[in-house]
Amino acid sequence: MLTDADKEIIIKYAKKYNIASVYLLNTLGDEFLGIEGADPRVFFRFYGDLLRTLSAPIDIYDLAVKSLYSSIFEKEAVRIYG
Repeated sequence: MLTDADKEIIIKYAKKYNIASVYLLNTLGDEFLGIEGADPRVFFRFYGDLLRTLSAPIDIYDLAVKSLYSSIFEKEAVRIYG
């Protein structure tokens, strides 16, 4: 489970890498991040920074790519930034 400190870290790096929006999805006890407006050239730098600094690993999805995951995020996720 992401802590409030983890959410602040996510917001800090979202600002650093000019991510437009960040969504948090909690499903079946797992948490996932969805991002919008990310330059593809910085996606893995953003992800790497989060993996090194968050208290737990998390999966990140680029919501610009339309998929089953993006439709689930649209329906159930909570925006935490943007």
